[in-house]
Amino acid sequence: MGIDSNKHCCNNWEPIYFNIHEVPEEWRKEAQVLLSDRTIRGDGKTLMSIRKSDLLAEILKRRIENNK
Repeated sequence: MGIDSNKHCCNNWEPIYFNIHEVPEEWRKEAQVLLSDRTIRGDGKTLMSIRKSDLLAEILKRRIENNK
């Protein structure tokens, strides 16, 4: 009980996105490009599997690279 509820609790703070429709709308277009480029990918069972903070880091990295 403790482990499962703790895992669920942590996922509320740091959600894991398993498909593009779970990504916040303001990031969705950029996340789709990252999926198409295979910068982010799934775990073999899902289209994608990435934590919110990791996705944000990839999006910010891409924005910085595009502005050089």
